[in-house]
Amino acid sequence: MSTTRVMIACAVALLATAHAAVGGVDNASGRGSSPAATTEPAGQHDMLWSAEIPVEDIFSVELEAVGFGPGDSERGVGEDPTGVLVVVRSRTAGPHVELREGLTGELLWRRLPGGAAGESAFASPVSESECVVAAGSTLLFVNREGAVIGSARLPGLLRSAAGSGSLACVCAGSPETGFADSLVLFERGPGSGANSAQAVRVWSRALVDRNTRFDDGFSRPVFADTNGDGRDELLVVERMNEIVCRADTGNERWRVILGEKSRFKPIGVASADPVVADVTGDGIPDVAVGCFAGAVVVLDGELGDEIARLQFGTEAHEAHLRGRRLSSFIRDALASTGEPIGDMLAVELNGIGGAELVFGCSDGFVYAVSPRSGETLWRFRPGNDVYGRPVAEPGDARRLVVWDEECLYVLDAVTGAELATLPRSSIAAAAVLGWSDADVTVAMADGLAGRLEAWRVRAPRDVGDTRGASHATVPE
Repeated sequence: MSTTRVMIACAVALLATAHAAVGGVDNASGRGSSPAATTEPAGQHDMLWSAEIPVEDIFSVELEAVGFGPGDSERGVGEDPTGVLVVVRSRTAGPHVELREGLTGELLWRRLPGGAAGESAFASPVSESECVVAAGSTLLFVNREGAVIGSARLPGLLRSAAGSGSLACVCAGSPETGFADSLVLFERGPGSGANSAQAVRVWSRALVDRNTRFDDGFSRPVFADTNGDGRDELLVVERMNEIVCRADTGNERWRVILGEKSRFKPIGVASADPVVADVTGDGIPDVAVGCFAGAVVVLDGELGDEIARLQFGTEAHEAHLRGRRLSSFIRDALASTGEPIGDMLAVELNGIGGAELVFGCSDGFVYAVSPRSGETLWRFRPGNDVYGRPVAEPGDARRLVVWDEECLYVLDAVTGAELATLPRSSIAAAAVLGWSDADVTVAMADGLAGRLEAWRVRAPRDVGDTRGASHATVPE
C-alpha cells in the first residue's frame, strides 16, 4: 500500500467512531488486586501489584494518576498522586470506570456510568476531591468515595469531554448520525444532591463539516488559561482543522484555521489535543497543537495569531520518492507532508526561560523541540510509535517517561538518553504514580490480557557519566 493511501486510511480510521443506544447507571463492587507475580521478568525493576480488569472484549483502556482517594485528606501539596483512575471501553459491554490505590492496587470504587457497548467514556479529576465521569448520555460528578454528587443528561451521545473545578464541557453527537452537533458546559452547583449539576451554556451548532467525506466531527475540549488572567478559557478543535478559544462567558475570543483538510493533503487536520504554555519565553501563554501531516503549530494564546509552524516526519517519505516514477501530485504531497504528531508535553528543559515541546511522531521518533528557535534538542527512537503524552518529573524535570505498545522508557529529559526500559507484552495505556531519586512508579494496562500492573522502575535521577548508550540523537 502506498504511503499516500496509508495516510488517507489512517485519517479515516483515526476519525471514525461508532455510536449505539444508551444504557443505565449503576455502581458495582469487584475483585481487588493480586500480589506481584513471582514469574514476571522483573529484572532490576519491581512489580508492586497486578489486577484483572473485569471487562470482556476490551476496545480501549485509559489511565490517569489522580491525587485523591479515601483517607488522603491530609495529603500535602505537591506530594505524589495516590490513585489511578481507569476507564475501559468494551466492544460488547458498557463503559467501566474504577479508582485504585496506586501503591497497593486496592479497588476503591467502581462505576458503570451508563452507555452501550463500544460507546465513548470519559473520566478525569476536576479537583482534589472530585472527578467527572461521562458515558453515553450521562454526566456524573463523583466524590473521593465514589458517590455521585451531581448528575445530568447530555443532549445526545458523548463524543469527548474535559473538566475543570466545578465545570465540565462535553461535545455531544446526534444519536442518528453520530456527528458532533452540540457543545455543552455543565456546572455542579452547591450541595451534594445527585441532581445538582446543570447545563449553564449550550452551543447548538455543527462542530463538523458534513460535506467532507472523511470528517466525522471529532472535537476535543481543553480547559486552560490562554491569556494569563488566572481564569480558564475553553479550547475546542472543530471541523478537524479549526481551533476555537472561548471565554468562560461562552463568547468566542478567536478562531484559527490550521490549514487544508483535503483527503490527499490533510495539512491542517489536528491529530493531538492543544497544549497551553509559554513556549516563546515572553511570559505570556501560547497554544501549541500537532497536526496529522506532521506540523506543530504555535499560536498566541491571547489573540490566536500564528507564531511558528514546524514540520516533522517528511524524512519518512524520502525512501518512497527516491528512484520512483510518481506523478507530480503524489510526489509533491509526499515531499510537503509529514507523519502524525502525538499528544504534546510542554516542559522547561534548558532553564533559559519558556517551555520546550516533547512529543511522539509517527516517523518513529520522540522529539524535544524548542519552538523559540525551531531547534530539535534531541530525538529518541523507541521500538514503536508513541502516541500518549510524555510525563515529566515535577520540579526541574530531569526525567521523562514515554511508552509505546510494547515498552516503557525513562529518559533523561535534557539529553534524551535512555535511563531505563521496561518491556511488556502489550501496553495500552500508562500513568506515572510517583518519583524518587532512585526510581519511578508507574501503572500500566494490558488491554489484550485485561490486566493492570504497577511497577517500580529503577531509574536513578543523578546518573553522572553513565549517560551515553541511548537511542537518542541530535539531528544535524
